[in-house]
Amino acid sequence: MTLRTGIKNILDGLTHSFGIKIERHFGNELGLKQIDKVFKEQGINLLLDVGANTGQYAMSMFKLGYKGKIISFEPLNDAYNILKNNQSKYGNWQVYERAAIGDYCGKTLINISANSHSSSILPISDAHTKAAPSAKYIGQLETPIYTLDSVFSNIANTADKVCLKIDTQGFEDKVLAGAAESLKKITLLQLELSLIPLYEGGKTIEWMMPYLKNLGFEPILFLPGFIDRTTEQIQQLEALFIKKN
Repeated sequence: MTLRTGIKNILDGLTHSFGIKIERHFGNELGLKQIDKVFKEQGINLLLDVGANTGQYAMSMFKLGYKGKIISFEPLNDAYNILKNNQSKYGNWQVYERAAIGDYCGKTLINISANSHSSSILPISDAHTKAAPSAKYIGQLETPIYTLDSVFSNIANTADKVCLKIDTQGFEDKVLAGAAESLKKITLLQLELSLIPLYEGGKTIEWMMPYLKNLGFEPILFLPGFIDRTTEQIQQLEALFIKKN
């Protein structure tokens, strides 16, 4: 059995009960088009972009024709400044004050990676830096941190159909833990699911799937995320979940 076949068999077992088949989708644009289609079907008009980096995801969604509002959150100084510049070109895009989103309000240290987008509050694993040397940490930064529950009522109203997109490099479960009340008002969740531990303390797909089910969300779309190009092993999936009923 090849490594890729083994991974596919694991995923098939995890998702079989949901009636979902895992397939390989080539090209990021195809995946975004699928996500945009679900947005349209669900009437999403507010996207909360947690871990926005410089706004790559938001700009891609706008280019695909997304007409709703986006509110982005980013803790890194340099990325935040670029994000603010990119945001200024779009009328329905807002950037919250520089901060991380997690399971408490206060301050924390975030580790800065050389490539910026792999930065995380969690320590990085050797498997990650081996697959992507540019993910290596080069410094730390103190940042404010808030729970989503502490800010949600100020950024969303009862009429909004909300998608929460989380790109926090292993910190996803902490973001969700701080969003217990907000999740009751959220229709879609988009987040990364790790097939192997990429950050110390980060949860893998085996833990996240039942956790998300208990929160009331079921998966509707899986796409390849981070791939180790030396082995072609898919190490992360990009996943979309919908609130049940």
